Amino acid sequence: MALHHTFVNVITGATGSGKTSLIAALLALRPEGERWAVLTNDFGATTLGSGPRAVSDGMEMREVAGCMCCTGQLVLRTALVSLVRETRPCRVLIEASAAAEPAAISALLTAPTFASALDVRAFIATASVRQLKDPRYSRVPVYREQISAADVVVLTGADAVSSEDRAAARSVLAQTVLAGALVIDDLRQVDVSVLDGRPR
Repeated sequence: MALHHTFVNVITGATGSGKTSLIAALLALRPEGERWAVLTNDFGATTLGSGPRAVSDGMEMREVAGCMCCTGQLVLRTALVSLVRETRPCRVLIEASAAAEPAAISALLTAPTFASALDVRAFIATASVRQLKDPRYSRVPVYREQISAADVVVLTGADAVSSEDRAAARSVLAQTVLAGALVIDDLRQVDVSVLDGRPR
């Protein structure tokens, strides 16, 4: 498969945890002259728009229907091949749904099919303080899997809760996060360097 060499990052997290806000912040930090693309599979309250379209010069957004990690793997593979061939981006940010299993996505992206075309970089999870404190989220296996598989975890909503709530959320996070993962306490502290964490 002759594809343009592209860096890929996967953004995971529960619906409402701040994935779209993180992607918007990262797009704002895009180095001048680099073409980036967003492939989204989360149809929550996105503010990036819908359907295949250019977000602005040098940026493209497309949507993938169906779960990326099970029956939708073929759809994801097809959409990614099409996106890379047509737009030749330097980087693709994949916004996964709240139900996506990170191990399955990683296996797809690092398969021999993509070996010479994709450089899979950091998996980034967004984690809301309120959701971390809520057992309806924190006890769900896929929620914990997304956090524990992340190379970078961005804590969101910390400025809107008490210091006790922040401490409780950090305690839950400490039990779940990958050893050596970078934890960022505020979305405003994110910079473009988080994307180039350890390759998979």
